[in-house]
Amino acid sequence: MKLLNKFKISLPPLPTAPPTHTPQRRTLLLLTVLVAIAVFSHFLLGHLVIVVYGVIIWALKAASIARVAAAPPRWMVMVFTILSFVLVLVLYGGWNGQRAGISFLVLLAALKFLESQSLRDYYLVCLILLFLASSSFLFNSSLMSIVVVLCYTIGTIAIMLRLSDPSPEHHGSALITSSTILVKALPLAVLLFFFFPRIHGNFGFIPSQDDLRGDSQLNDSLVAGDFANSAFSNEPAFRVEFEGSTPPKNLLYWRAKVMIDERNFAWEVRRPDANTFRTVRDMPPRTAEEDQLIKYQIVHEPSEDDFLPYLDYAYNPEHGMQLPDASVFRFKKESGLFAYNGEASRFPNMPEPQNQGRLANQSELLSTRSVPSARVQALMRGWRNNARRPSDLVDQALAYMRENAFEYSLTPPGLGDDPVDEFLFETRSGYCEHYASTFTILMRWLGIPARVVVGYQGGTQNVVGNYLQVRYSDAHAWSEVWIDNRWQRVDPTAVSSLGEQRISQGMAALLALWEDDLIDRNAASLTDYLNPSSYERAIRRLRDSWDNMGYQWNKWVINYDFNAQKTLLTNLGFEHRNSVYTLLGLLIASVMAMMLFYFWQLIPKAIKLGEAQQTYLRFIGRLKKFELLKEPAETPLEFAERATAQLPLYENQINEITENYLQLRYGKDPGSLEKFQALVKHFKPTSKPAGNNSIS
Repeated sequence: MKLLNKFKISLPPLPTAPPTHTPQRRTLLLLTVLVAIAVFSHFLLGHLVIVVYGVIIWALKAASIARVAAAPPRWMVMVFTILSFVLVLVLYGGWNGQRAGISFLVLLAALKFLESQSLRDYYLVCLILLFLASSSFLFNSSLMSIVVVLCYTIGTIAIMLRLSDPSPEHHGSALITSSTILVKALPLAVLLFFFFPRIHGNFGFIPSQDDLRGDSQLNDSLVAGDFANSAFSNEPAFRVEFEGSTPPKNLLYWRAKVMIDERNFAWEVRRPDANTFRTVRDMPPRTAEEDQLIKYQIVHEPSEDDFLPYLDYAYNPEHGMQLPDASVFRFKKESGLFAYNGEASRFPNMPEPQNQGRLANQSELLSTRSVPSARVQALMRGWRNNARRPSDLVDQALAYMRENAFEYSLTPPGLGDDPVDEFLFETRSGYCEHYASTFTILMRWLGIPARVVVGYQGGTQNVVGNYLQVRYSDAHAWSEVWIDNRWQRVDPTAVSSLGEQRISQGMAALLALWEDDLIDRNAASLTDYLNPSSYERAIRRLRDSWDNMGYQWNKWVINYDFNAQKTLLTNLGFEHRNSVYTLLGLLIASVMAMMLFYFWQLIPKAIKLGEAQQTYLRFIGRLKKFELLKEPAETPLEFAERATAQLPLYENQINEITENYLQLRYGKDPGSLEKFQALVKHFKPTSKPAGNNSIS
């Protein structure tokens, strides 16, 4: 400053600080609630220690607001900040990863809230909360999460509005204003979503890479009891839309994995190797007539499984590589929901593709680690004596299970050292994997190549959206046997009465009969489920409607990618090769049209007058010949005083007309419109006293 004064240089005065005010305590309490929601909801994503630490920081600030105490000293905030860095580094092993980033963001919001004193500090807290709300889409992009985030965003914007307004108005007005802001921004968001150029790949909501559902997916091994444990899982696996009508449930076998290697009643998937991929490349594509194929589209839930479910038997699948055993292996794993089309043969068996009737690796399809007991050997000896062809052995094995009242159970008993012998002669009760494993081992002992196939069977029809929902409870295992130079599907589960109902009616119908760890075998119970009352139908329709909303959201929003955008342009009639310019042109034109619409709304519109106002204007018009003109800012009473002063002969009429008009417009008990119109109709002034007092 001295140097500037020496050269006589003067600077303009520093800008004064803008006027500020103290945030209302009620507004801060509402902000405390929003921060608490952000911290406590992190229980679903972050490490427990991080969440507890964030709750401690939040509790300190909440206590200071409740007691109207000062913020903690800076050294305390600094200690908390350093400890936050250390916790994230130690618990997550670094900063990489979505969970580590979100956890630090949650701690940052809590720390900023702890040190906040001025309006600017609280504004920053709200901005961090908005960023947290948007980051939640990295982990969950369902319709319900969108609704929750929207409500949370409306509340945060309402808090920001109340922070900027010192008046003690009700918070309801701020909620209405924040909702209006989001509604006005919605058209622009829709335009950007549908017409902003998308790159190849998932450019929409991206769920977390480490949040893929892997706890309920099909395992690469099958052990007795595994599928029974997942029978009560209500989590969706995928949804299917068919071209035309949905096939019957007993034909809906969703093939996923084929298991060849057996080790004492346990089966494992043999993962493809380089030789398998070379064999696949040499395989000719399958061909079939259009009327022989079932066409459909699958929208699959997030999964890290390498095998995809396709309806038996898939023809040239578009998503993944079809292996020689007809399972479909995928190389690229999507981070979220993904969709693919499928075609299936209407026939229940298929030839071996690469050998045209000759079976490859036949010895492996006959080998077992299990050894038949004496009772099992005697049983099979009788079957062989009565069989003329291999199919007779299959029929006799199924007939044995059917005639000896084998039971289908969701809680099968455990098996000992010789599971096949115990299942055939002692327990005679099991889930689908017990039947498939036992039957496949028996076929191999009888010299018939056989294998176990796991996947899903059936599904629940959504009548609102007209699609099939397949859940993890629909997981199923069945057998395939090599007979007449074809793989033929055999489902031994259907030999029991309940197993047959599970195949024909679906797992949902069977679970409806489950009560107190027992299956209600009363036929009336199944009839009640298949023919529900009007109340139950209404509940099911509401449930289907909600599920359909989520499905349509996943299909058209979550799964909206480059290909879907290209299809949208084609449907709109834009098939130009350079779709980027087409999209930018549509986007600019749409934004300009929306801006013109908003500006058009700002143009003052003519106000439509009521009958009372129109009648009053006629009254004013009859005074124009006396040069009595009503000023725009002049009230009816002021105009009446001036009119009676100039026309004293009509004072009573003018006052009566004015009083009736004011009563009609502003009175609590409006008068008669007909009376007011009659008064104006009979008001016809013809004479004028001397002395013109009109104004120009």
